Amino acid sequence: MMAASRSTYFVSPRQRLVSRLWQAVREAKQAYVRWYNRRAACHYLSSLDDRMLRDIGISLL
Repeated sequence: MMAASRSTYFVSPRQRLVSRLWQAVREAKQAYVRWYNRRAACHYLSSLDDRMLRDIGISLL
């Protein structure tokens, strides 16, 4: 007769903490990249004149 194997494995609190910290680092990096890209797009768009903006379909109010 075969012994039943555990279908789940034990994750130590330390492993869980490290995993959560890495997840927080990844999320912070993704947030920074999104912020940087938005900032770069705003900077680029602010360098365009009204005619160029109209050409790409953006109108100032």
